[in-house]
Amino acid sequence: MPNWISTTNDPKGIDRSSLLQLYESMRIQRNTHRAVIFENLQFCVTLVSALLGFAVTLTAFGLPHILRLPVANPLTISLFGLCILAIPAAGWFIVGYSVRSVKKEYQKLAEYLTVEQKLESALGLDRPMAIQFEIEKDRQIFPDDTCLLYHRWVNSRAHRTAAEFVDELLESRKGLYVPLAGTLRILQVLNALVFIAIAVVVIASVLK
Repeated sequence: MPNWISTTNDPKGIDRSSLLQLYESMRIQRNTHRAVIFENLQFCVTLVSALLGFAVTLTAFGLPHILRLPVANPLTISLFGLCILAIPAAGWFIVGYSVRSVKKEYQKLAEYLTVEQKLESALGLDRPMAIQFEIEKDRQIFPDDTCLLYHRWVNSRAHRTAAEFVDELLESRKGLYVPLAGTLRILQVLNALVFIAIAVVVIASVLK
């Protein structure tokens, strides 16, 4: 018997109905964190893409205009260039914050998932189960399956602790965090490349 169960057949213990309610609550919480993750991603990608586009536009059209002004000198060009450079720099930090936020939310999602898995085991969903009614023969699909849950979900539960499972999801491609963070890191690198390109253009304009 796992350590998270103290006793069985206890009249004062949690009944199946309460477990089902708790299970539904955990699913709602997990789905909430999933929604937050993708809202965060959408906001970050949209905002940073807009900032990069604005920075490139200012460099391509605003900087040449500044160079044609009578007051154009190395100081004014440098100040304008610094203002432009602040945009991809801000994008870099926004992406970094988004990566940390996604990791935090995904960790919460994975933690709720471990509670769901324990409840599924307690409810008998990961093994052959007894039911109180007859299922028509033509509705008995997937006859070779041994439990209600998909076999890959059950086979992935070989960890000794929930913490090991959560850590694996955060550190390997078995979870969503690594590819999501990788996508954001690409956006962060793009910010760095735009920053360097703009810096080169500004320096060349000052030295011209």
